[in-house]
Amino acid sequence: MRAAPLFMRKFAVMICSAIRLRSNSLRLTEKTARGLAVLLFLLLTSSKGNATLHPFTLRCDSVGTFVLDSAMAGVTVDDTLQILGTSKSGTQVGIKLTDSLGVFSLSYKAPFVEQVDSPQLVIVHFTPHTQQGYTGSIEFAYGACRFILQLYGSGIRPTVNNTVFSLANASQEVIGFEYQNTDSATLRLSFRNDIADSIHIHSIAFSSDDTVFRVDSAGADFKVLRNGIFSVWVHSFLRAPGSKLSSLIIGMPNDPIIVEAFHVQSLRLANSDVAEKLVSSAHLSLSPNPSRGAVLLGFRDLAHARVVITNILGQIIREENVNGDWLWDGRTTEGSTVPAGTYYVIASGVSLNGKPIELMLPLSLMR
Repeated sequence: MRAAPLFMRKFAVMICSAIRLRSNSLRLTEKTARGLAVLLFLLLTSSKGNATLHPFTLRCDSVGTFVLDSAMAGVTVDDTLQILGTSKSGTQVGIKLTDSLGVFSLSYKAPFVEQVDSPQLVIVHFTPHTQQGYTGSIEFAYGACRFILQLYGSGIRPTVNNTVFSLANASQEVIGFEYQNTDSATLRLSFRNDIADSIHIHSIAFSSDDTVFRVDSAGADFKVLRNGIFSVWVHSFLRAPGSKLSSLIIGMPNDPIIVEAFHVQSLRLANSDVAEKLVSSAHLSLSPNPSRGAVLLGFRDLAHARVVITNILGQIIREENVNGDWLWDGRTTEGSTVPAGTYYVIASGVSLNGKPIELMLPLSLMR
Protein backbone atom coordinates (compact mmCIF):
# COMPACT_ATOMS: atom_id res chain seq x y z
CA MET A 1 0.00 0.00 0.00
CA ARG A 2 1.60 3.23 -1.10
CA ALA A 3 0.83 6.78 -0.07
CA ALA A 4 -2.40 8.22 -1.39
CA PRO A 5 -2.22 11.29 -3.67
CA LEU A 6 -1.33 14.44 -1.74
CA PHE A 7 -4.61 16.24 -2.46
CA MET A 8 -6.60 13.25 -1.12
CA ARG A 9 -4.48 13.07 2.03
CA LYS A 10 -4.99 16.81 2.64
CA PHE A 11 -8.73 16.46 2.13
CA ALA A 12 -8.82 13.50 4.54
CA VAL A 13 -6.83 15.46 7.12
CA MET A 14 -9.29 18.36 6.89
CA ILE A 15 -12.36 16.12 7.36
CA CYS A 16 -10.77 14.11 10.18
CA SER A 17 -9.66 17.26 12.01
CA ALA A 18 -13.23 18.55 11.82
CA ILE A 19 -14.50 15.35 13.45
CA ARG A 20 -12.08 15.77 16.33
CA LEU A 21 -12.90 19.46 16.78
CA ARG A 22 -16.63 18.65 16.84
CA SER A 23 -16.25 15.70 19.21
CA ASN A 24 -17.91 17.54 22.14
CA SER A 25 -20.97 18.65 20.17
CA LEU A 26 -21.26 15.14 18.72
CA ARG A 27 -21.00 13.73 22.27
CA LEU A 28 -17.93 11.66 21.42
CA THR A 29 -15.10 10.89 23.79
CA GLU A 30 -11.62 11.96 22.68
CA LYS A 31 -10.58 8.32 22.18
CA THR A 32 -13.67 7.56 20.06
CA ALA A 33 -13.09 10.71 18.01
CA ARG A 34 -9.49 9.67 17.36
CA GLY A 35 -10.62 6.21 16.29
CA LEU A 36 -13.21 7.61 13.88
CA ALA A 37 -10.60 9.96 12.45
CA VAL A 38 -8.20 7.10 11.70
CA LEU A 39 -10.96 4.94 10.22
CA LEU A 40 -12.19 7.75 7.97
CA PHE A 41 -8.64 8.54 6.87
CA LEU A 42 -8.13 4.92 5.78
CA LEU A 43 -11.42 4.88 3.86
CA LEU A 44 -10.51 8.08 2.03
CA THR A 45 -6.87 7.33 1.23
CA SER A 46 -6.48 3.56 0.91
CA SER A 47 -6.63 2.02 -2.57
CA LYS A 48 -8.70 -1.10 -3.08
CA GLY A 49 -6.78 -4.27 -2.29
CA ASN A 50 -3.07 -4.10 -3.14
CA ALA A 51 -3.55 -2.27 -6.45
CA THR A 52 -1.76 1.06 -6.86
CA LEU A 53 -1.98 3.08 -10.07
CA HIS A 54 1.27 4.15 -11.77
CA PRO A 55 0.73 6.59 -14.66
CA PHE A 56 2.81 6.40 -17.87
CA THR A 57 2.40 8.24 -21.18
CA LEU A 58 3.17 6.56 -24.50
CA ARG A 59 6.00 8.59 -26.04
CA CYS A 60 7.24 7.64 -29.48
CA ASP A 61 10.67 5.95 -29.55
CA SER A 62 11.42 6.53 -25.87
CA VAL A 63 12.26 4.41 -22.82
CA GLY A 64 10.72 4.49 -19.34
CA THR A 65 11.64 2.73 -16.09
CA PHE A 66 9.38 1.07 -13.53
CA VAL A 67 10.48 -0.53 -10.24
CA LEU A 68 7.92 -3.03 -8.95
CA ASP A 69 7.09 -3.75 -5.33
CA SER A 70 9.55 -6.21 -3.79
CA ALA A 71 8.38 -9.72 -2.94
CA MET A 72 9.59 -12.85 -1.21
CA ALA A 73 10.44 -15.76 -3.48
CA GLY A 74 7.20 -17.57 -4.34
CA VAL A 75 4.89 -14.62 -3.55
CA THR A 76 3.07 -12.73 -6.32
CA VAL A 77 2.62 -8.96 -6.09
CA ASP A 78 0.67 -6.83 -8.57
CA ASP A 79 1.29 -3.28 -9.79
CA THR A 80 -1.17 -1.51 -12.08
CA LEU A 81 0.10 0.70 -14.91
CA GLN A 82 -2.15 3.51 -16.13
CA ILE A 83 -1.27 4.05 -19.80
CA LEU A 84 -2.20 7.30 -21.58
CA GLY A 85 -1.72 8.05 -25.26
CA THR A 86 -0.55 11.29 -26.90
CA SER A 87 -2.98 11.47 -29.81
CA LYS A 88 -6.71 10.98 -30.41
CA SER A 89 -6.16 8.59 -33.28
CA GLY A 90 -7.42 5.55 -31.39
CA THR A 91 -4.54 3.50 -32.77
CA GLN A 92 -4.43 -0.13 -31.65
CA VAL A 93 -1.38 -0.88 -29.51
CA GLY A 94 0.56 -4.14 -29.60
CA ILE A 95 2.03 -5.23 -26.28
CA LYS A 96 5.06 -7.53 -26.01
CA LEU A 97 6.59 -8.74 -22.73
CA THR A 98 10.27 -9.73 -22.64
CA ASP A 99 11.09 -11.89 -19.62
CA SER A 100 13.74 -14.61 -19.97
CA LEU A 101 13.23 -16.06 -16.46
CA GLY A 102 9.42 -16.19 -16.31
CA VAL A 103 8.89 -13.97 -13.27
CA PHE A 104 6.68 -11.31 -14.91
CA SER A 105 3.26 -11.62 -16.52
CA LEU A 106 0.65 -9.13 -17.75
CA SER A 107 -3.12 -8.72 -17.61
CA TYR A 108 -4.99 -6.20 -19.76
CA LYS A 109 -8.15 -5.84 -21.80
CA ALA A 110 -7.78 -6.47 -25.52
CA PRO A 111 -7.86 -4.80 -27.96
CA PHE A 112 -5.56 -2.23 -26.33
CA VAL A 113 -6.19 1.16 -27.97
CA GLU A 114 -4.25 4.40 -27.53
CA GLN A 115 -6.43 6.87 -25.60
CA VAL A 116 -5.79 10.45 -24.47
CA ASP A 117 -8.73 10.99 -22.12
CA SER A 118 -9.33 7.46 -20.86
CA PRO A 119 -6.23 5.63 -19.55
CA GLN A 120 -5.85 1.93 -20.30
CA LEU A 121 -4.79 -0.39 -17.48
CA VAL A 122 -2.03 -3.00 -17.57
CA ILE A 123 -1.49 -5.14 -14.46
CA VAL A 124 2.08 -6.41 -13.99
CA HIS A 125 2.33 -9.60 -11.92
CA PHE A 126 5.73 -10.29 -10.34
CA THR A 127 6.65 -13.66 -8.77
CA PRO A 128 10.39 -13.94 -7.97
CA HIS A 129 11.96 -17.39 -7.84
CA THR A 130 14.83 -16.53 -5.49
CA GLN A 131 16.24 -13.69 -3.41
CA GLN A 132 17.74 -11.62 -6.23
CA GLY A 133 17.02 -8.83 -8.69
CA TYR A 134 15.12 -9.38 -11.95
CA THR A 135 14.72 -7.36 -15.13
CA GLY A 136 12.28 -7.43 -18.03
CA SER A 137 10.60 -5.03 -20.42
CA ILE A 138 7.26 -4.22 -22.01
CA GLU A 139 7.15 -2.94 -25.59
CA PHE A 140 4.14 -0.87 -26.66
CA ALA A 141 3.99 -0.72 -30.48
CA TYR A 142 1.54 1.66 -32.17
CA GLY A 143 1.83 2.82 -35.77
CA ALA A 144 5.50 3.53 -36.47
CA CYS A 145 6.20 4.20 -32.79
CA ARG A 146 7.68 2.12 -29.99
CA PHE A 147 7.62 2.84 -26.26
CA ILE A 148 9.75 0.57 -24.06
CA LEU A 149 9.13 0.26 -20.33
CA GLN A 150 12.02 -1.37 -18.44
CA LEU A 151 10.91 -3.49 -15.47
CA TYR A 152 12.94 -4.05 -12.30
CA GLY A 153 11.90 -6.28 -9.42
CA SER A 154 13.60 -7.70 -6.33
CA GLY A 155 13.16 -10.98 -4.53
CA ILE A 156 13.76 -10.36 -0.83
CA ARG A 157 14.42 -12.34 2.33
CA PRO A 158 11.77 -13.06 4.98
CA THR A 159 11.74 -10.80 8.03
CA VAL A 160 13.68 -11.99 11.07
CA ASN A 161 12.69 -11.55 14.70
CA ASN A 162 13.44 -8.20 16.36
CA THR A 163 13.75 -6.31 13.07
CA VAL A 164 13.48 -2.53 13.58
CA PHE A 165 11.49 -0.69 10.88
CA SER A 166 11.53 3.02 10.08
CA LEU A 167 8.12 4.72 10.07
CA ALA A 168 9.47 7.22 7.54
CA ASN A 169 10.09 4.40 5.03
CA ALA A 170 6.85 2.49 5.63
CA SER A 171 5.70 2.45 1.99
CA GLN A 172 9.00 0.84 0.87
CA GLU A 173 9.20 -1.78 3.63
CA VAL A 174 7.97 -5.40 3.51
CA ILE A 175 7.14 -7.54 6.52
CA GLY A 176 7.57 -11.11 5.35
CA PHE A 177 6.52 -14.38 7.04
CA GLU A 178 7.91 -17.62 5.66
CA TYR A 179 7.37 -21.01 7.30
CA GLN A 180 6.72 -24.73 6.69
CA ASN A 181 5.32 -27.79 8.49
CA THR A 182 3.30 -25.58 10.84
CA ASP A 183 0.06 -23.62 10.65
CA SER A 184 1.38 -20.35 12.07
CA ALA A 185 4.36 -18.05 12.52
CA THR A 186 5.05 -15.21 14.96
CA LEU A 187 7.40 -12.23 14.72
CA ARG A 188 8.37 -9.57 17.24
CA LEU A 189 8.76 -6.30 15.32
CA SER A 190 9.89 -2.85 16.40
CA PHE A 191 9.21 0.55 14.86
CA ARG A 192 11.23 3.76 15.21
CA ASN A 193 9.59 7.17 15.31
CA ASP A 194 11.60 9.16 12.75
CA ILE A 195 8.68 11.23 11.43
CA ALA A 196 7.80 13.68 14.21
CA ASP A 197 8.96 15.05 17.57
CA SER A 198 6.13 13.10 19.21
CA ILE A 199 3.50 10.71 17.89
CA HIS A 200 0.38 9.32 19.51
CA ILE A 201 -0.16 5.65 18.59
CA HIS A 202 -3.89 4.95 18.63
CA SER A 203 -4.30 1.79 16.54
CA ILE A 204 -2.16 -1.03 15.09
CA ALA A 205 -4.07 -3.45 12.89
CA PHE A 206 -3.99 -5.45 9.68
CA SER A 207 -6.01 -4.07 6.79
CA SER A 208 -7.83 -7.31 5.92
CA ASP A 209 -8.49 -10.96 6.66
CA ASP A 210 -8.32 -11.44 10.43
CA THR A 211 -8.32 -15.21 9.91
CA VAL A 212 -4.77 -15.05 8.49
CA PHE A 213 -3.13 -12.10 10.27
CA ARG A 214 -3.29 -10.86 13.84
CA VAL A 215 -1.39 -8.30 15.88
CA ASP A 216 -1.23 -8.17 19.68
CA SER A 217 -2.08 -4.51 20.18
CA ALA A 218 -5.25 -4.45 22.28
CA GLY A 219 -5.83 -1.01 23.74
CA ALA A 220 -3.00 0.66 21.81
CA ASP A 221 -2.93 4.22 23.14
CA PHE A 222 0.50 5.64 23.90
CA LYS A 223 3.00 8.30 22.87
CA VAL A 224 6.47 7.86 21.34
CA LEU A 225 9.08 10.64 21.25
CA ARG A 226 11.38 11.18 18.25
CA ASN A 227 13.80 8.24 17.75
CA GLY A 228 11.84 6.25 20.32
CA ILE A 229 11.01 2.61 19.55
CA PHE A 230 7.88 0.58 20.25
CA SER A 231 7.37 -3.16 19.66
CA VAL A 232 4.49 -5.50 18.80
CA TRP A 233 3.95 -9.21 18.23
CA VAL A 234 2.42 -10.12 14.85
CA HIS A 235 1.09 -13.51 13.75
CA SER A 236 0.30 -15.29 10.49
CA PHE A 237 -1.97 -18.35 10.15
CA LEU A 238 -1.93 -20.36 6.89
CA ARG A 239 -3.46 -23.83 7.14
CA ALA A 240 -2.05 -25.03 3.81
CA PRO A 241 0.87 -24.12 1.50
CA GLY A 242 0.23 -20.82 -0.27
CA SER A 243 0.59 -17.06 0.19
CA LYS A 244 -1.44 -14.12 1.44
CA LEU A 245 -0.98 -10.34 1.27
CA SER A 246 -2.11 -7.59 3.61
CA SER A 247 -0.95 -4.31 5.18
CA LEU A 248 -0.04 -3.48 8.77
CA ILE A 249 -1.55 -0.07 9.48
CA ILE A 250 -0.34 2.16 12.29
CA GLY A 251 -2.78 4.96 13.08
CA MET A 252 -1.49 8.15 14.70
CA PRO A 253 -4.29 10.75 14.97
CA ASN A 254 -1.88 13.60 15.63
CA ASP A 255 -2.63 17.06 14.30
CA PRO A 256 -2.31 16.62 11.35
CA ILE A 257 -3.34 12.97 11.28
CA ILE A 258 -0.67 10.40 10.33
CA VAL A 259 -1.27 6.89 9.03
CA GLU A 260 1.60 4.61 7.97
CA ALA A 261 1.09 1.25 6.22
CA PHE A 262 3.63 -1.55 5.78
CA HIS A 263 3.34 -4.23 3.08
CA VAL A 264 2.85 -7.69 4.63
CA GLN A 265 3.48 -10.99 2.83
CA SER A 266 2.98 -14.47 4.25
CA LEU A 267 4.18 -17.66 2.57
CA ARG A 268 3.78 -21.22 3.80
CA LEU A 269 6.16 -23.48 1.87
CA ALA A 270 5.58 -27.00 0.68
CA ASN A 271 8.52 -29.36 1.21
CA SER A 272 9.35 -29.31 -2.53
CA ASP A 273 9.58 -25.49 -2.42
CA VAL A 274 12.16 -25.69 0.36
CA ALA A 275 14.29 -28.12 -1.61
CA GLU A 276 14.21 -25.84 -4.66
CA LYS A 277 15.35 -22.83 -2.62
CA LEU A 278 18.27 -24.71 -1.10
CA VAL A 279 19.88 -25.37 -4.48
CA SER A 280 19.26 -21.85 -5.83
CA SER A 281 22.33 -20.34 -4.14
CA ALA A 282 23.78 -18.10 -6.87
CA HIS A 283 24.78 -14.71 -5.47
CA LEU A 284 26.07 -11.34 -6.71
CA SER A 285 27.78 -8.73 -4.53
CA LEU A 286 29.08 -5.20 -5.23
CA SER A 287 31.92 -3.70 -3.21
CA PRO A 288 32.08 -0.89 -2.34
CA ASN A 289 28.53 0.35 -2.88
CA PRO A 290 28.20 3.36 -2.99
CA SER A 291 31.55 3.83 -4.75
CA ARG A 292 33.71 6.75 -5.86
CA GLY A 293 35.82 4.59 -8.16
CA ALA A 294 36.17 0.98 -9.26
CA VAL A 295 33.64 -1.63 -8.10
CA LEU A 296 34.34 -5.33 -7.49
CA LEU A 297 31.61 -7.68 -8.71
CA GLY A 298 31.72 -10.84 -6.62
CA PHE A 299 30.04 -14.06 -7.79
CA ARG A 300 29.06 -17.23 -5.95
CA ASP A 301 27.82 -20.39 -7.69
CA LEU A 302 27.55 -18.60 -11.02
CA ALA A 303 30.27 -19.34 -13.58
CA HIS A 304 30.79 -17.77 -17.01
CA ALA A 305 28.47 -14.87 -16.27
CA ARG A 306 27.29 -12.28 -18.76
CA VAL A 307 27.44 -8.85 -17.10
CA VAL A 308 25.34 -5.92 -18.37
CA ILE A 309 25.43 -2.50 -16.67
CA THR A 310 22.64 -0.03 -17.46
CA ASN A 311 21.66 3.45 -16.39
CA ILE A 312 18.27 4.23 -14.85
CA LEU A 313 16.73 4.54 -18.34
CA GLY A 314 17.73 0.98 -19.18
CA GLN A 315 20.43 2.07 -21.66
CA ILE A 316 23.38 -0.35 -21.75
CA ILE A 317 26.69 1.35 -20.90
CA ARG A 318 28.93 -1.73 -20.43
CA GLU A 319 28.80 -5.43 -21.35
CA GLU A 320 31.32 -8.13 -20.41
CA ASN A 321 31.62 -11.93 -20.33
CA VAL A 322 33.38 -12.86 -17.09
CA ASN A 323 34.52 -16.05 -15.36
CA GLY A 324 34.77 -15.33 -11.64
CA ASP A 325 34.98 -12.00 -9.82
CA TRP A 326 35.40 -8.91 -12.02
CA LEU A 327 36.56 -5.36 -11.28
CA TRP A 328 34.58 -2.69 -13.14
CA ASP A 329 36.60 0.50 -13.63
CA GLY A 330 33.53 2.74 -13.93
CA ARG A 331 33.92 3.17 -17.68
CA THR A 332 31.65 2.53 -20.64
CA THR A 333 32.35 0.03 -23.38
CA GLU A 334 33.93 2.89 -25.34
CA GLY A 335 36.23 3.82 -22.42
CA SER A 336 34.46 6.95 -21.15
CA THR A 337 34.08 7.52 -17.40
CA VAL A 338 30.39 7.34 -16.42
CA PRO A 339 28.95 10.24 -14.38
CA ALA A 340 27.66 9.98 -10.83
CA GLY A 341 24.24 8.39 -10.48
CA THR A 342 22.35 5.16 -10.00
CA TYR A 343 23.12 2.16 -12.22
CA TYR A 344 21.91 -1.44 -12.42
CA VAL A 345 24.33 -4.37 -12.57
CA ILE A 346 22.75 -7.43 -14.21
CA ALA A 347 24.53 -10.79 -14.28
CA SER A 348 23.07 -13.80 -16.10
CA GLY A 349 24.25 -17.39 -16.36
CA VAL A 350 23.49 -20.88 -15.06
CA SER A 351 23.25 -21.73 -11.36
CA LEU A 352 24.42 -24.93 -9.64
CA ASN A 353 21.04 -26.58 -10.19
CA GLY A 354 21.48 -26.15 -13.95
CA LYS A 355 18.75 -23.54 -14.32
CA PRO A 356 19.18 -20.15 -16.03
CA ILE A 357 19.39 -17.33 -13.53
CA GLU A 358 19.63 -13.55 -13.64
CA LEU A 359 20.88 -11.44 -10.74
CA MET A 360 20.42 -7.67 -10.47
CA LEU A 361 21.65 -5.10 -7.94
CA PRO A 362 21.46 -1.28 -7.93
CA LEU A 363 24.80 0.57 -7.73
CA SER A 364 25.39 4.18 -6.66
CA LEU A 365 28.39 6.01 -8.09
CA MET A 366 29.66 9.19 -6.46
CA ARG A 367 32.13 11.56 -8.12
